[in-house]
Amino acid sequence: MKQKLPALLSRIALILFGLLFGLAFLEAGFRILYPDPSPKLINQGLQFHETYGLAFTPGVEGWNTSLRGEYSAYVKINNKGLRGQAYEYDKPNDVYRILILGDSFTAGLQVPEEKTFAKLLETQLQRRYPQTKFQVINAGVIGYGTDNQLAYFTHEGYKYQPDLVLLAFFTGNDITDNIWYSLYELKDDKLVWAAPTQREGGIVQSWSKDETLLKQTRRFLYANSRLYSVSIELLTISAVQKSPALVDLLVSMGFVEITRPNVNYGNLYVFRYLPEEAWIKTEALIAQLNTAIKTHGSQLVVAILPDETDVDEKRRQEILEAYAHLTKENAITGPMPAKRLAQILQEKSILHLQLLTALKESQQTTGQ
Repeated sequence: MKQKLPALLSRIALILFGLLFGLAFLEAGFRILYPDPSPKLINQGLQFHETYGLAFTPGVEGWNTSLRGEYSAYVKINNKGLRGQAYEYDKPNDVYRILILGDSFTAGLQVPEEKTFAKLLETQLQRRYPQTKFQVINAGVIGYGTDNQLAYFTHEGYKYQPDLVLLAFFTGNDITDNIWYSLYELKDDKLVWAAPTQREGGIVQSWSKDETLLKQTRRFLYANSRLYSVSIELLTISAVQKSPALVDLLVSMGFVEITRPNVNYGNLYVFRYLPEEAWIKTEALIAQLNTAIKTHGSQLVVAILPDETDVDEKRRQEILEAYAHLTKENAITGPMPAKRLAQILQEKSILHLQLLTALKESQQTTGQ
């Protein structure tokens, strides 16, 4: 028995060595295939803000890289927590200044600064009207809804003294964002401020010291192991697309943290019934934002950004077929969100750009 014990321990040690060597080899391979951006802008470039709910961390910079190789861009957040050049609040007399309020579409962390639509707008206006000096300020932040944008403008945005405020409204999720983690409550047809709360399982993470050992271990591995982080993210992407039950299992086991309303099924909320509460809140928020902008001597224009499924009918049918179990009981019977929003803005005499027709024509012509 004594002679067998050392042999058994040797075998166990050999197995462990082989396992560790294999993991180290895979880790090295994953680091080559998926270079680790530091800091990760989407995860670490945001912070909880007691007024706006979310905000970019001033001064943060680093690579924002898609695990699936879709994009890789180096992003810098200026000292005022915005992407692009940091402008002083006081506007020179010879400058026409545009402030853009929006979400991830506006922030554009997937592309270099010069390719964001804010910078493209500034460049094209300058080229077309060389006699005027233009400044376009990109105040887009990941995860923003109209409530965050209203809070930002009334506490910070107005200080830039914009001549024009462009609200880039994405119909895919801005409407529902206005009732999830909302900064305002609607009481007696009036908006009442509500203190923002941390988004559980969302973009901003708590990093609480009271977490379980499993969660602490998972966070450590996610931050330090590309083998773990890439595998989990790719598995989650696949599960979200093909097996919602697997997502539930991963969440229950503590491997991933996803809050149900934030799970992105390809913007399937476009097909779900949008609660009337969300529309009422959205209308009230836009109306109050318009009033605030006028009070500060500026002009509001809303650019309606439709969801891809409103533009591409083939894509819409593909998603409907793939997620029939999610859409069967929640089919939309009214007008598509982009058209209903345009009706609301028309009734309130708010200038707006309906991009749906132009995008549809482009898609039919180019196939993109």
